Amino acid sequence: MNDLIPMQPQTNTVAQYAQSLILAGEYCAYQRHDHKKAIRLFERAYIAAGRAKNIDLEFRSLFQLIQSSFAAEKHSAILANGGKAEYLAIKTKNYGELAHILRIKAQVLATFGFCQESARELDRAKRFAEFAADDNPGLSG
Repeated sequence: MNDLIPMQPQTNTVAQYAQSLILAGEYCAYQRHDHKKAIRLFERAYIAAGRAKNIDLEFRSLFQLIQSSFAAEKHSAILANGGKAEYLAIKTKNYGELAHILRIKAQVLATFGFCQESARELDRAKRFAEFAADDNPGLSG
């Protein structure tokens, strides 16, 4: 794994470091299908993006973290990071990704038997998907 973790040279900014951690995590998740390593990389990227005060990178790292947590069946991580991701998605107006996060949370809640809460999250996901379609009319249907 050490060959995948980029070193932070003095010439790089913290935001560039976060970006490279996200790319390394995406490689682990989608090419190697090693979601546990990807989760660690995305967590480090989230911290670095926070230090760089780059909200787009924070959201992207959290979104990827939730995706990998879902693939690795780390349900508690999804619920723990879901609220932060929801906040950042609303702040950055990424309504399509927010709808996706809410659908994942709904599946996790249903897995634990919280059907009413799951239905509520699915309803919210539907509304945000409609917001996303309104913002990008060419992408819908």
